[in-house]
Amino acid sequence: MYRYWNQQNYNSFTYDATGLIPTNPASTLTSAPFNTAGPLGAGYTGVDKLNSYVTKGNIFRATKDFTNGTLRTGLWYDVAKSYRHQLPSVPGSWLDAATPLFSETYTTTTIQPYLEYEFKATDALKVTPGLKYASYNQNFNHLADNGKAVGPLGCTYNKTNGTITGTGCASSISNSITYTDVLPSLDAHYQLQPNWAVYGQYAEGDAIPPTNVFDVKNAAVDTPPKATKSQTFQIGSVWKSDQYTLDVDVYHIKLDSPYSQTTDASGNAVFTLNGSQINQGIEVESNIMLNGGFSLYLNGTVGTAKFDTGLWVAGAPSNTETLGLNYQQAEWNTGLFAKRVGTLYNDNGSTHQAFTIDPVVLTNLFVNYSIKNPTNFAKQAKVQFGVNNLFNKHSIVGVATVGTTSSADLLTITPARSTSLTLKLDF
Repeated sequence: MYRYWNQQNYNSFTYDATGLIPTNPASTLTSAPFNTAGPLGAGYTGVDKLNSYVTKGNIFRATKDFTNGTLRTGLWYDVAKSYRHQLPSVPGSWLDAATPLFSETYTTTTIQPYLEYEFKATDALKVTPGLKYASYNQNFNHLADNGKAVGPLGCTYNKTNGTITGTGCASSISNSITYTDVLPSLDAHYQLQPNWAVYGQYAEGDAIPPTNVFDVKNAAVDTPPKATKSQTFQIGSVWKSDQYTLDVDVYHIKLDSPYSQTTDASGNAVFTLNGSQINQGIEVESNIMLNGGFSLYLNGTVGTAKFDTGLWVAGAPSNTETLGLNYQQAEWNTGLFAKRVGTLYNDNGSTHQAFTIDPVVLTNLFVNYSIKNPTNFAKQAKVQFGVNNLFNKHSIVGVATVGTTSSADLLTITPARSTSLTLKLDF
């Protein structure tokens, strides 16, 4: 069981032409009733926002050994209930408007049974076919709103007093949809030597559409989109000795691209799949034991993530490299890691590769010290000290257009240096 609850009240500003200066700053909202016409209606320049969910579930596994292999089966069951709203609100008193920007609850029930059998073809070769059935059921309930999601449901939204007026309209609307898929997998593992193996894998996966599918006028969806699918191929090799490890793999992933949304002549939402994308590349990882408790960690990837148009997927780097130095001796365990993320691109709406992000290098440090039997009631204590972004780099990692000129672009940079100190006790 997991519970998440995030409720907040905040001012919602409009901005000048540069997108930098608020035109209705909180300093002007010092008396009630407020007369400033904010972006949400007269006086309502704030937002009462809630994002929350509670999820409950379980995983069941069963294994049976036979002469020529091993049977594995199981079931993942999960029910997640979500509650979300945004209401125009008056800063200071936080009096909410009668009609929300949106208010919705939805339940997602996930059921995924699976079955696989590991055949021992020879002492060195194992082949494992598998099959998983994926079912996702979603039930939505939207309250009538001022048009940000499903709208007033047949009535008229009155912007003057923030209420919905009219007759014959509904106060809420409900929808239900179920997505199902059968997802196969296949794994082959061959032991060349006791310390050297090669493998090949194939698997299919899916991702259901986001919950905002029904966040359209009157929640009217002509043909709901199906879950997007993925197909993954991977071959690799693993070699280990007392002093070295070396892992190499080559991968190829075909993904359905996200849907685009349009509206037909009747006002219903129509979703169209935007082709596909291909992610492919090679990964190499190694760990080398040095003298005196030191070890060296190396990792590198080179690959591409492109749409079928040949343009790059946003946020996908062309390469990554990691170099780490570890030290472990008696009670001490320390590490210094530097990671480089290669060139990547950001989109601007539907325009791919609109912004180029230069490579970024980040360095992190940790120092751990363990104490055995520190007290009568504790088996071990561990003091952990960490520093993220050791050299306090402020590299650009994201660009988004806010205004109509480049001076109004919104830049996201790496967080400043941060430190943490943690004490853990094992009982």
